[in-house]
Amino acid sequence: MTTQRAPKNGPSFASRILRILICGTVALAALVQSGCDDATSTRSILDVAVWPAGRQVDVAILDEKTVIVVSEAGAILRSTDRGHSWTRARVPAIEGLAAISMATGERGWAVGTGVVLRTDDAGQTWQRQRLPGRASSLDLIAVAALDSNQVVVLGENGRRLRTEDAGAVWVDLSGEAVRPQAASSAIACTPGTRRACLAVGADVLLSEDGGRTWSSAPIEDAAGLPPFSFRASGVELDEAAGGLIREAALRLASDSVSWRVEAFVSAGELDRVAGDRDPSALLDLLSARTEELVGVLEAAGVHPEAIEIEGGPPWDYEEHLDDDPEFLSRYWQSRLAPEPMARVHARLGIELASVEIDGAGRVLAVGLDGRVLESASVFGPFRYGESPGPHELLDSAVLRDAQVVVGRQGVLRVRQTQARPVPAAAELGVSRPLDSAPTRLAGWITPDLGDEGAFFEALRAVDVSDEGDWGLAVGDVGRLVRTEDSGKTWVLLTP
Repeated sequence: MTTQRAPKNGPSFASRILRILICGTVALAALVQSGCDDATSTRSILDVAVWPAGRQVDVAILDEKTVIVVSEAGAILRSTDRGHSWTRARVPAIEGLAAISMATGERGWAVGTGVVLRTDDAGQTWQRQRLPGRASSLDLIAVAALDSNQVVVLGENGRRLRTEDAGAVWVDLSGEAVRPQAASSAIACTPGTRRACLAVGADVLLSEDGGRTWSSAPIEDAAGLPPFSFRASGVELDEAAGGLIREAALRLASDSVSWRVEAFVSAGELDRVAGDRDPSALLDLLSARTEELVGVLEAAGVHPEAIEIEGGPPWDYEEHLDDDPEFLSRYWQSRLAPEPMARVHARLGIELASVEIDGAGRVLAVGLDGRVLESASVFGPFRYGESPGPHELLDSAVLRDAQVVVGRQGVLRVRQTQARPVPAAAELGVSRPLDSAPTRLAGWITPDLGDEGAFFEALRAVDVSDEGDWGLAVGDVGRLVRTEDSGKTWVLLTP
């Protein structure tokens, strides 16, 4: 604050004494503008030093010194010295906040209960956005800024909002007939111009058009079973195949697993009924092969509700033919294989809380039960990574040569990364070029917090600088933990 000299005809001695008394009271209260200078400059409540309190739910690092945190109660605080001191941002009255995403060092968005806020001055002031429909009914939980104009917002129950003009108009995409009507809890988008986004929750969903449309991303098969062959027109598995399925079911019995079963026919089997307008025999064959695999899984102890049949026979096909004459032809193409066969896939249950895409396009997603999913590319496939422990993981970040995850019970884990050569795309089962090499990862470790020792409050979010050297984790009861050496050491920050 700049202090100006009083003019020669300034206040009298008595008025100066009175001003000192008033200003002392105001400074202690820190609630009103002050006239403590001899001129007209004022001190705003925004200039008053504060400290994060309560539950901090997200954090965004803008540059080498500036960081913003948002609280569940709806407060937004800024620090311009890496978290040593904090001031309050100017925010309209709102119920609460859940997430923040900065497109640039100046412009960004924050979302929460019935509200989207935008800043154009590095988080010092925030303005409410006009949303479609009844804004108060929108429980918004995640936001990703693709650039200064394009933003995608996720809400409860599959709600999806999008803007292409920096928030002048928001479009509600929730009613479109796309896969991710189930709720996702976090979203991230690739840097640059590729406009690919991932949304995670009970599934990993991929958008290749900046959040307009979505499909399920490929996740590795936890069972690792080979395709199972049948004899022509046969429906029985041999004993060796049944043994492999039983072994996989027993191996995964302690995990939450969903099983997917799908059967196929060969071209020869399809040709035999090509001239027959009644496909019932072939539908019966597919159904019998599916039931054979389902029976083996259930006999191994898999609950029927954990088994999903993919591409099951469309017994009601006649109802579709008038409007869609090619319906049955497309179905047969989807069930055609070089030989009579069936597949059994297993997917471990996931409930992911966050997803991070680094500057090279590598993906790290974490969630409940310590689950970790990783991919060398935003397009997958996603593999189950080493878990840092059984506690719930709530967020992750990628530093220069390390990864960090945070979660409940004061979880803070770090592991070092080391690049290795890029494998061929075919080796990873993807058709698109890879964004970067996968990484060779050492085990997760708990960093030493020094004299402050351990704590057990949840850490809910973590972010790192673009250079990857410093980062900040935030959580309950105003907990702040900072690294300034790419994750090697962390310190607790206190008022």
